[in-house]
Amino acid sequence: LNSDGSRDVTLPAGTGFGAGGQVLALAVQVDGRIVAGGTFTTYNGTTANRIVRLDGANGALDAAFTTATGAGFANTVNALAVQTDGRILVVGAFATLNNATQFGLARLQSTGAPDAGVTASCRAPGTVFVVQPVAGDKLVLGGLFTHVNDVPAANIARLTSAGATDPTFISYAVFC
Repeated sequence: LNSDGSRDVTLPAGTGFGAGGQVLALAVQVDGRIVAGGTFTTYNGTTANRIVRLDGANGALDAAFTTATGAGFANTVNALAVQTDGRILVVGAFATLNNATQFGLARLQSTGAPDAGVTASCRAPGTVFVVQPVAGDKLVLGGLFTHVNDVPAANIARLTSAGATDPTFISYAVFC
């Protein structure tokens, strides 16, 4: 959109996110590039399993974003956040990233390559809907999960920058 809210007709025409593909999350990197996540599996006819990065000026697919060259996410991406260091937090209903086990939370390098530094696992049923970076390089997660890293967590948890459950944050697990 233009700054006045009208449609920007200078963007190139294309097929967009394909039939039935939904964009559920957007994040803008410091350089203006746009990361989009959702249920889609293509962008303008190119395979893009639930995450892409677009040029902020013209909407063109950024082929340098390496996550799309692998298998991508195996299920929905619900939310994205860009950390101050440029890394991208991705949360959703997925259990794999590029065919490697990754439950509900992943962190990518600014290039889109998976960041092995986060190893958190959300389970039962394991859907994360929101992620928020907070002071001290910690992360707050919210969603439908009973455990994070095998520690009881009643749908909310705070993690260290490496993905470990923060023991100073208490989430009371209540089961009915």
